[in-house]
Amino acid sequence: ALEIRTRKRAPMDWAMTQYALGNLYGKRIHGEPRDNQEKALACYTAALEIRTRKRAPMDWAMTQYALGNLYGKRIHGEPRDNQEKALAFYTAALEIRTRERAPMDWAMTQYALGALYNKLSFGDPEDNREQMLICFNNTLNLLHERMQTLDPEGSKAMWREYKRYFHSVIRTLLIHRLYKDALYWIEALKTARMLVDIDLSSIPAPEGEAGEKAADYWEVCRQIRTVRAEIEYHQKAGSPDMSPDQGDLKSARQMDPSYIASRQKELERLVMNLKELDRRKKCLLKELKKLSPDYAARIQPEIKRFEDLTALITGPQKAAVSFFVNGVSIHALTVYMENSGELNIDYRQYEINQKFKDSFREYYTALDRLDDKKSDLFEINERLINLLSLTRTLFDSLFNLFKKKEIKQIYLSPHDILEAIPLHAPAVWKEDNPTIKLLNFSYLPSLSLGVQRSRVTHPDKRGHNHAIFFSPDDQKLSAGEKEFEKLKKIYAQENISLLPREEKNATLENWAEDLKTIEPENIFISCHGRTDDNGFYLRLHDGLLHHKELISSLEIKDCHVVASACQTGTSLAWRQKKDDYYALDHVFMLMGARSCISSFYSIPDKQTSEITLKMHKNIHDSDKFAPFTAFNTGLHDYLKQKYMVPVQIHKSKGPIGSGRSRSEQKETVKLPSDSPIYWAFLKFSGLFD
Repeated sequence: ALEIRTRKRAPMDWAMTQYALGNLYGKRIHGEPRDNQEKALACYTAALEIRTRKRAPMDWAMTQYALGNLYGKRIHGEPRDNQEKALAFYTAALEIRTRERAPMDWAMTQYALGALYNKLSFGDPEDNREQMLICFNNTLNLLHERMQTLDPEGSKAMWREYKRYFHSVIRTLLIHRLYKDALYWIEALKTARMLVDIDLSSIPAPEGEAGEKAADYWEVCRQIRTVRAEIEYHQKAGSPDMSPDQGDLKSARQMDPSYIASRQKELERLVMNLKELDRRKKCLLKELKKLSPDYAARIQPEIKRFEDLTALITGPQKAAVSFFVNGVSIHALTVYMENSGELNIDYRQYEINQKFKDSFREYYTALDRLDDKKSDLFEINERLINLLSLTRTLFDSLFNLFKKKEIKQIYLSPHDILEAIPLHAPAVWKEDNPTIKLLNFSYLPSLSLGVQRSRVTHPDKRGHNHAIFFSPDDQKLSAGEKEFEKLKKIYAQENISLLPREEKNATLENWAEDLKTIEPENIFISCHGRTDDNGFYLRLHDGLLHHKELISSLEIKDCHVVASACQTGTSLAWRQKKDDYYALDHVFMLMGARSCISSFYSIPDKQTSEITLKMHKNIHDSDKFAPFTAFNTGLHDYLKQKYMVPVQIHKSKGPIGSGRSRSEQKETVKLPSDSPIYWAFLKFSGLFD
């Protein structure tokens, strides 16, 4: 290319090619790394002879950034000298790459600068750490803020590209034992991921003045996206065309001072426009928080600080555990209250070994094969017992911490693979001594969302109740149908308001209209659920309803949701390996539910009905709104009534294992009713009473 793109004939094209060569040498595998770095340095230096700050400021800044990266890992020369030069190049790049003019370039340069401060071999260590924190916070704040105004597809694409920066920063903060800062960004990570596939503008807006402000807010967000796209276009407008026949004309225009000046003037106009739109967006959100605080919190959840967790951890007997998984390392941050009333934090790190990964995979493989009748409940129960035993062993020190601190109620905020494991079950079940005592566990998609829900005052009084049931002809819910009839009788005994929708009336349209009319205290859902690579579904009379349809149609206001459907509490993170979707129970909480009961996996119909009926009776008998107590007592009551459950198993021709062959012959065995397969699937998410 340089035979045609000469410095004399096409200087800007020549400089761009020198820059590209520098990038290539910097990543080159062949040859000596030291020699490749020096060649890259020569190419970047040559590019800067044309890419001057005055002539091509953005290209100049880009090359300064590349030189900073190169000197940060340069082999030749003294390490301190190289680091000082890297620091100078990054600082120079930031003179052009400002937050307003080039926000993403600014964020990436801030991140690189933070990484450099993290390994500086000179200067005061405390000052370097402080600068590192400032740079990392700048980067992640910008990324988090930007995702909140993108459309769902743009937000998803951005999340996939930049989530590694969250992981890297959190890992670095944990190494430095900056646990409170790490917890903040773990919360941001979970909040961003929770929103990545949700069109927040589709959440039903309030009526009246608040609704008008909401419409204005989303219009401003749309304008912000448009202006940002224009800014990015103008930033790239000076890049040379790749076609050789236009190289001379393009380069000549880019060298023209009047063209450069007009480009800069238009860019400055767009930047000022963006500043004004950002100001209007903040003002509109502030007004929305006054007019409709619950709606404002749903469309822009705040990341809570460490001290805000007192809203969840109200005494020494409560704690919250936020998990963060990075590779094979599990990081557990437990926040608890000392007797003095001061919040404290405990940090522990665990490693996922191959045995644990194999057990996890074998369990969910057996579950997937259950629908095809290639596995049975006996096999699945055995695999679940193995998984729970390994989980108990892995987190033994954490459970001992709860015991030592006499903690009775624990909020769990899982991450990654842990979202598909019933973490509460190992704490209450042991193979040699099952379910002697139940600890109180509740799941939260993020601790911040829990704090947000806790600040909504719930009236301590009996209210309306809503129930929806659908059992399709091709997949009958026999036990669920009996449960639904008993549920209606329970609430009819004392004329407590219950609006049931069943069979042909169990449609999304009816459901949405009912919620607007009665604003129920409890919502009971009994139907088939499903999860796949595209999201979460509930099956009603009008078909499979994706979680996006539920969000855009249903108004859920500070109520308790019981979702008696399969896989409503299972995250797809462990299947997709893209970290894009979250569980349906968390979607209900984001929509406004105070708490939700859901399931980790496909559930046995009969035992589900037994447990949920006991829970319904507890809700009915209580003189106050206490869904967790009703749930936990119902589970306790079920576990006390021990009996044997007959199950059919496939007779094996070979050893037990994922690869064993099976005949068509079956035999009947009996499982104890307190086997984990019959109760560990139940998941309570939300606030304790």
